[in-house]
Amino acid sequence: MRVYIENHGCTNNQHLGECLGGKLISRGCEITGNPREAQAIVLNTCTVKARTERRMLGRVRALQAIPGERKLVVAGCMPTVQSNLIAELSPDSLLFGTYDYDLIPDALIGDGSRGEEPENPMHRPGIGICSISTGCQGSCTFCVVRLIKGRLRSIPEERIIREIDSYRKRGAHEVWLTSQDLANYGNEVGTRQFPRLLDSVLKHAGTMKIRMGMMNPENVTPILDELLEVYRDPRVYKFAHLPVQSGDDLVLQDMSRGYCVDDWRAIVRDIRNEFPRFTISTDVIVGFPSEGEEQFRSTLSLIEETRPDIVNLSRYEHRPGTPASGMKALQGSEVKRRSREATRLIARVTGEVNDGWVGWSGRSLVSESGSRGGKVARNDFYKPIIIGEENDLGSEIDVSIAEANENYLIGYRKD
Repeated sequence: MRVYIENHGCTNNQHLGECLGGKLISRGCEITGNPREAQAIVLNTCTVKARTERRMLGRVRALQAIPGERKLVVAGCMPTVQSNLIAELSPDSLLFGTYDYDLIPDALIGDGSRGEEPENPMHRPGIGICSISTGCQGSCTFCVVRLIKGRLRSIPEERIIREIDSYRKRGAHEVWLTSQDLANYGNEVGTRQFPRLLDSVLKHAGTMKIRMGMMNPENVTPILDELLEVYRDPRVYKFAHLPVQSGDDLVLQDMSRGYCVDDWRAIVRDIRNEFPRFTISTDVIVGFPSEGEEQFRSTLSLIEETRPDIVNLSRYEHRPGTPASGMKALQGSEVKRRSREATRLIARVTGEVNDGWVGWSGRSLVSESGSRGGKVARNDFYKPIIIGEENDLGSEIDVSIAEANENYLIGYRKD
């Protein structure tokens, strides 16, 4: 059977889709990149935002409209919390929630003979994804993901280490640790075990680079000193995804985020005191129902003050089943105005931050192929540097930065 798998959403979703592909291959399936050639299609969905939900529904329409007979599987986040939307649009599709991926092979090809349990595929050539937990312990009033993923479930350390060993033995040059909140690993039993896990990961990583994913501020603060010690290892990218969401404490309280602005500010300060060029990525929501003009200005001021390298900006949108969906929404035109103003500020700040890298030279890892040609190298601070196509993936080279914009740097190899 030829199967087409289309993945959307977070890194963890990508990982789930790739693991599914590995299981299907072990059962004798062929994975194709063309849905028209496929006998079965798997759409791996995301529904974190309303616009994402609309895009997913559009993909269901487009995929089921392809001429010919084939099975359509809709998996992941949307079937977990919005199965009615899929069923109305595509009543013949097979629906599998976010914890049901292991059931998909049997649904497609029957309960037949199985090959050996496959190793997890690599996300891109030489890059492996390692999920260390699912779910979270948060209660954010705007977030539908906690309704989808459920409470925190940490993956046993032994299984994580087996995956790290597997990637190393297959020649990976980089591993991405992913989770809804890395810093909360193990905390369902009352102790944050992430620093200890990192020690084990590094003992098995060999020369592979380690990129850490999202960590929420309230769980970073208690382990920050231990994290800073881990970041001193040259194999760990000096990069952190630390969502702040708002620059106003009252809005954070209404969001039920569990920290205040000064907590986030202190984490950034302490990290940059240790590593001045550390790359900070953050998330910001504008237009939350209780955000007034003053609160919005506080968010802009925080961005200007702390100068993150990356700001993932979202307009607030009601999500089904969340507490905030019962709050009166702001006018759409006002949310759009704030979004436009914040976008302009973010482009200026991140552009200025990247301009500060022009003239830098140093060792960088050729990490992946660029989406528009060339290769992407990453220095120790995980800055993306566009370089020539002739550079080999996984090689370490000396790079000089010649140009910059708000999204990436442009460099050349120093011979």
